[in-house]
Amino acid sequence: FPTFLAVFRNRPYVIILLTYALNLTALNFVQGILVYYFKYLYHNEALTTLAMVILLLTAMACIPISVLVSKRVGKKRTYQFSLLVLALSCLVIFFLAHVLGSSFFLGMMVVAGVGIGFGYVSPWAMVPDAIEYDAVRTGKRKEGAFYGMWTFTSKVGTSLAIFLTGLILGWARYSANLPEQGEAARLAIRLLIGPIPAVIFLAAIVLVQRYPLDEKTYDAAIEAGRVG
Repeated sequence: FPTFLAVFRNRPYVIILLTYALNLTALNFVQGILVYYFKYLYHNEALTTLAMVILLLTAMACIPISVLVSKRVGKKRTYQFSLLVLALSCLVIFFLAHVLGSSFFLGMMVVAGVGIGFGYVSPWAMVPDAIEYDAVRTGKRKEGAFYGMWTFTSKVGTSLAIFLTGLILGWARYSANLPEQGEAARLAIRLLIGPIPAVIFLAAIVLVQRYPLDEKTYDAAIEAGRVG
């Protein structure tokens, strides 16, 4: 327990840990409700698969681009860009997709895919910096504790999104047995793919802004630790 609790004394690590947990929570809101959106707002559940394919292919194409961008503007800025694109995508879908139709929604999957692609590498590149910073500062290596807490917190974020999705749908009187949902349930589905994850993405942007280890700061800290 002392080893696991010690990871919370590493401020850069705690910031990126909580940011990533927020990121995963928001993504799981969107992923979990996607099939409901196509089923009850477009009455075409089969399009869910196409939407996911578009999302993932775009994300895969953007990953190498994000690495190049990260080298120019930094990991933190690249991650913030990713979160901002995802937040804006959710809001646009909420306000327009139910009016403009499924083709517009599929087009927004391309935009959201850019956000996911740009946010794939950055957090996994930032957490090793925080861990190495801790090792230089304390003289002790605790990679197992850091990555164990990273995995645990990620699972908590995923589970929280699933739990809250069910809770919100329940409050909105969603019923799986009804082919046509009521207005409250349809609004809840739109909220779960729109403003709710968008607010979480925006909160993650604000939080990760406090991450102190940019490239220059990290290099200086490591060099000072080695000299010391």
